[in-house]
Parts: sequence; structure tokens; C-alpha cells
Amino acid sequence: MVRGNLYTAGEEFYLPNGETYVGAYHVHVTKGAMVGARHTPEPHDSLTPLTEAAAQLIETIQAQLKQRQDQASSPITSSVSRSSSGGGGGGGGGSSYGGSSAPASSY
Repeated sequence: MVRGNLYTAGEEFYLPNGETYVGAYHVHVTKGAMVGARHTPEPHDSLTPLTEAAAQLIETIQAQLKQRQDQASSPITSSVSRSSSGGGGGGGGGSSYGGSSAPASSY
């Protein structure tokens, strides 16, 4: 996953050759900040943060991307069944069926 179309005015990153970078960049979930507005299969330079604030920004974006990636890869049925069992166990079914609803809500 990637967050793209970001821009730096030259106060956040430097290139591998040590020059400060001005221009479009993107953040890759595992590779961090990279040159260019979008991630492409062609080789392109990684960017190194100049400041602690820039480093924290990249870490935050990577964490958000990782969270989205994890959510996208988790099965939809597991979240549906969790919310269904939670709602069913707490509903009126527990009081009207007594013992029979208690085992069903524990599943």
C-alpha cells in the first residue's frame, strides 16, 4: 500500500547523494518515503528524513497504511460474525429463552 501525491518544499528529506529533495513523493508501507508522486515498478530513490518531525510523519503514515493493509486482508465474515454474536447475546433473546441463548452467545 502507498500514500501518494505528497509534496515537500525541501525541508523534510534528502536524497541518497546528500542533496535536499524538493518535489513530489510517496510513502510506501514498507519502504518509507520515496521520490515521485506514485510508486512505480521502475527503480526510484528512497528519501531520508532531515528532521525528527519528518521521520515521525513517515512512521505515522506507514502505521496507517499497515493498519489498512491488515484490515483489507482480514476476512469480512469474521467481523460480521463478531458483531452478530455480540448483538444477539445482548438482545432480548437472552431473557426470553433463558438457558438456550447463553450457549449460542458464547460461540
